[in-house]
Amino acid sequence: MTTINHYTTSNSTNSGSGSNTSPKGSLNNPYTVDEFDAIPYKEWKGGYVEGMGYVPRWTEVIGSSTSNAYSDNFSDWLSDWNWGEYSHPFSHMGSTPEPGGSGGNGGNNQNPNTPNHDGQTGGGGTQKSQKEKALEQIQAFSKRNHESVAYPNINKTNFAKILKLHVYRPDIIQQGKNGTCGAAVICKYLAEFMPEKYVQVAISLYENGQYTPWNLHVAEDSKIGDDAQLQQIGTTSVDAIMQGAITNSRNIVLDYNPFSDGSGLKSFLWPTAMKNFLSDTLGLDVTVVNIARYQELANIDYGKYFVIAAVVSEPLSDAYVEYKLTTTSPVPTHYIQVTGIYDEKGISFWHWGSNNNHTINVETYFIYKVEKK
Repeated sequence: MTTINHYTTSNSTNSGSGSNTSPKGSLNNPYTVDEFDAIPYKEWKGGYVEGMGYVPRWTEVIGSSTSNAYSDNFSDWLSDWNWGEYSHPFSHMGSTPEPGGSGGNGGNNQNPNTPNHDGQTGGGGTQKSQKEKALEQIQAFSKRNHESVAYPNINKTNFAKILKLHVYRPDIIQQGKNGTCGAAVICKYLAEFMPEKYVQVAISLYENGQYTPWNLHVAEDSKIGDDAQLQQIGTTSVDAIMQGAITNSRNIVLDYNPFSDGSGLKSFLWPTAMKNFLSDTLGLDVTVVNIARYQELANIDYGKYFVIAAVVSEPLSDAYVEYKLTTTSPVPTHYIQVTGIYDEKGISFWHWGSNNNHTINVETYFIYKVEKK
């Protein structure tokens, strides 16, 4: 059983006062991720967690701190996790994306404020929220004894931890070097607005290699994939298996293995497949707008709509924070979530596990407006 000290004493080197105390979970004394994971979600009262910023209690709308103490690049957000050799799944990915939206640096992940809109418990506190049901599923999965699973080389404990973090922080969903940008933005929607279903699908894919209600199945050769491969790709087991299954199941001709196939034509979710998955598989009301520029994007109510854009993205600096979004190739090569208007002349958007990208150069092939649940 994990024992958590709720106060800590640290020596002060800059004053004569000797020491000071900070409550556990405060900005100066955050919980470790292992400590956070050891606390049952119903008992979590809120507090700072290393690498995650402020995590409110589970019934609240999720937000995060904008303190500079938690403004490291996304490649470092797991650096202090005690996961043995699995302690650093993300890495800086390189430069300009290849077709299929392969991973880039990702920009500065300054703890974006990413709400989870599954709401409070209703009915006088008797009706469980989607998030609560999702966390209960993860707990049950963690306790199950598995004689065999579809992915025997993927650490189950780590898989459950990552899944729990996705429920709390959908904005950290990460494609790494894989070209699964379309599937990644779908997964972000699911984790943010349909967390119970997101968890159910992920667990089914891990255990069985398929989720039949959505006709999802993983590539057979992906089942020998392991955690070491994921570290090289710069992603996690939940990300790879979920995004791989969505991509593979919508790829009519070629199987897609997220452990080995990387980016390119195999990995790309074609625009018609994106629309069909959102509307037919998820049952969402989707509006498609062709060749949307800034003015069309500026008129959208981002509190009401989750907006996906198909683009060609060109980083404008080595910092990978500002991009040019163009229609310079015959087809789009990348998907992003447009999150709002930037500086009255551009947009802010999410991709590659980062919510702080922006551009004042905006031209998209398509946008998909999906009403938030």
